[in-house]
Amino acid sequence: MKAQIKQKYMHMKMLEQQIEKMQEQLQTFDNQLQEISSMKSAVEEIKTVKSGAEILVPLATGIFVKASIKQPDHVLVNVGAQTAVPRKADEALTMLNDQLAEIEKLKHNFSRQLEQMTQKGSAIEHEMRGLLEKHIAQGGTLDFDEDNEGASQKEHEEA
Repeated sequence: MKAQIKQKYMHMKMLEQQIEKMQEQLQTFDNQLQEISSMKSAVEEIKTVKSGAEILVPLATGIFVKASIKQPDHVLVNVGAQTAVPRKADEALTMLNDQLAEIEKLKHNFSRQLEQMTQKGSAIEHEMRGLLEKHIAQGGTLDFDEDNEGASQKEHEEA
């Protein structure tokens, strides 16, 4: 029975690590969504500026240069490898909306997987508690180190 308890404990710990990684990925998705939303707002705002209008362009934190807008309805889009291509602002907005939709879809799928993993972890924890109670009822101890088979009582209490 100690082996079963140890197996459940190890499985639960593995799930906890996977859940933690998934939560980190969900946070990354949230950060990406926020960044793309900010880009989208900037493109929408620049479309309202009149040609020839003077603006401040940030070079670094707290350092700006004055510039004038020549074509507010066109932007340069980074396509990788330090290459930017001109696009109409509306095309850039469509691209950003597509990216938002794709990340939202990924986030939704990850959230569902995270929920399933959490439910599975709860079920394993419930099974493990049942095995522990049965083990103790049969006169067993929680000190598993004596057989080098599992977690000590302290480790279980932390879980």
